[in-house]
Amino acid sequence: MLPSALLSPRLLSRSAVLLTAGWLVACSSPAASDAETKTPPQATAAPAAPVQLELVAQHDRQWTGITIAPNGRRFVNFPRWSDDVPVSVAELLADGTTRPWPDAARNNWKPGASPDEQFSCVQSVVADSRNRLWVVDANNPQFKGALPSGPRLHAFDIASGKLLRTYFFPAAAWNPKSYLNDVRVDVVRNVAYLTDSGSGALLVVELGSGQVRRQLADAPVTKPTLPYLEFAGGIRFTNPVHSDGIELTANGDTLYFAVLTGEKLFRVPTRLLRRATPADSLRAAVQTVATIGPADGLWRTADGGIWSGMLTTDAVRVTDPRTGTVTDAVQDARIRWADTFAEDAEGNVYFTTSQLQYAPAQRGKYEIYRFRPAAR
Repeated sequence: MLPSALLSPRLLSRSAVLLTAGWLVACSSPAASDAETKTPPQATAAPAAPVQLELVAQHDRQWTGITIAPNGRRFVNFPRWSDDVPVSVAELLADGTTRPWPDAARNNWKPGASPDEQFSCVQSVVADSRNRLWVVDANNPQFKGALPSGPRLHAFDIASGKLLRTYFFPAAAWNPKSYLNDVRVDVVRNVAYLTDSGSGALLVVELGSGQVRRQLADAPVTKPTLPYLEFAGGIRFTNPVHSDGIELTANGDTLYFAVLTGEKLFRVPTRLLRRATPADSLRAAVQTVATIGPADGLWRTADGGIWSGMLTTDAVRVTDPRTGTVTDAVQDARIRWADTFAEDAEGNVYFTTSQLQYAPAQRGKYEIYRFRPAAR
């Protein structure tokens, strides 16, 4: 997930994909309401039974995304937010070390190189149920502006490392401030949904034809509502970050999204995003699910709960979209900006810490933790 200004703490991420249309959906849609004017009653539950954080890996360089494929292979990404980013996409090995993926050559970007041959500025990696790895390349190194060739969405075969297809974004779908952040893929409908956290919008890619729609670009729901985020010790994160976290229901009918420098979790029917819905009608269809506080990546577990970080309090929380109830699952000083979430086959939830609220000299090791959610 992302900040729009150079280097101050941060950008997007996390990554997950619609696995199958057969998962139980615990997310029914209440009576329609206009998210820009009406907010449902907010319930905040007492903290659940504490969960135990387990350290999975540490790294000297700043990672944002993590994803776990159905075959158990784990991948991370390192956005190019400085001159010192030798690797953009890596496989996270069992011993906690990383190796460039799919190979060193594709990670060997230099200014002027084509984003079709080397990774320029990777913000997210997401594995889908067909063991494909989706790589979001914002092509906006160090937040200096999207390069003229524009962003890319790459699809790789995980088993072979072969590039299956690169998706290009027409000029009407992005602008110099754009920073494509996170992605979810509906493998049944063959559609990808992305957030633009640099200028605020949702992008919808028809994966067969490659057609791209830019939606809600002029709607307040994709724009920041907070002037800054304030952390312990008076630390302020002042970069405005637009639509960032994104997630799908199990059946792909509903898309959740949130603005990082905002407080609300929104949802919208995907059928309206996939067509040329009039702007006013689309805005009216967006609903406010809950007030979740400033959050980066989103993650849906099989029970329909939507997980997110509560950035300013070093917490991880879960929202029940049926009721709007928000529950802190764990609060711990080690959770220094819970960025991207993932889940393994055993139901353990993982997240990266990107420490965006701190200046680089104040950061420690960048870490990945996992925990087992308590039964709800």
